[in-house]
Amino acid sequence: MNNLDTISPLDNRYKDIVASQANNFSEYALIKTRFDIEIEWVIFLLTNFNNKFGKISKTSINKILDFKNSFDRNSALTIKKIEKTTNHDVKAVEYFIRNKFIEDNNYLMIVEGEAALWDDSIGDFNGDGLNDVYVPVGNYHGQDGQQPDYYPENTNNMPGHLFLNNGNGFNSEYIDYAANGDGSFPNYERGFVLDIDNDGVSDIIVPSVNQHPENTPANNFLITKYNVDSNNEISYNFIYPWENSFDIPFFYITAHSVVVREYNNKIYVMYPGYEEWSSNGPIGYPEVSVYSKDTDENGNFVLLDKFRLERGDQTVNHEGFINRDTFYIRDIDNDGDEEFIIMM
Repeated sequence: MNNLDTISPLDNRYKDIVASQANNFSEYALIKTRFDIEIEWVIFLLTNFNNKFGKISKTSINKILDFKNSFDRNSALTIKKIEKTTNHDVKAVEYFIRNKFIEDNNYLMIVEGEAALWDDSIGDFNGDGLNDVYVPVGNYHGQDGQQPDYYPENTNNMPGHLFLNNGNGFNSEYIDYAANGDGSFPNYERGFVLDIDNDGVSDIIVPSVNQHPENTPANNFLITKYNVDSNNEISYNFIYPWENSFDIPFFYITAHSVVVREYNNKIYVMYPGYEEWSSNGPIGYPEVSVYSKDTDENGNFVLLDKFRLERGDQTVNHEGFINRDTFYIRDIDNDGDEEFIIMM
């Protein structure tokens, strides 16, 4: 650079004197400082908001710190290239960090079957401090007879998939291998992760009424509770028996219509207790059973309440309700009473 083209005496006649300050005031130093702050913010969120992001292991934190400590001039140059498309210097740093973590093929989740919603089914299932994933699987929706080869004959369902985090990727297996007499699998379209008994262990909650071969209509349990021990062995038992307490005609409750929520340390289970058919489709009467996290002398969870969500006579075009994921319990008006929100 010609001395006449310098911006200030600092990069002209005083350049040799202030050279040591380049590590603090150069553009590289600015980019690295932004990067360090972003990484520390990520670590703060992951370690202080487990209820939002799940537990994070020390191994994962150390990997993030290794990424932080590996920052060099090539990293800064990459961020400068990203900035040409973002036209935003801080956003370029965020994209650089995002690109580091979004493409790790060791954590690909390959599901046999049609994966359903799994946003409610993430947690540490085996107590090793790592986040695991349970992926519910819906029924096959393609052309009959064109199912992939992994589908057994006579079935449109596949078991839910369990992805156990080993620190370097996922180990995958079916949540259950139980099959019907003809070799077909039951439906595993819903799944939730809750601690339903306050023992500090994440329970995998799978609605299975009228589905699991061992959960016959004579038993009519709403839920199968799965647990994974430290050796990754899976066990299960049936919970929350359903009884026809409203003297309604027989109705075949579909497992994929069951939604399970936790509110005020209680477990709420919503399901279509009864349906009537009209010219405009089914008219549903959703029921809610409320269970304590405590058990009785027989080891069964205590049923605290059971009621229907009655329909108001001012509601128009309310024949059906969307119950795949739209069930929430809140005190909307802050009067101390709970309200129930579903989509009609």
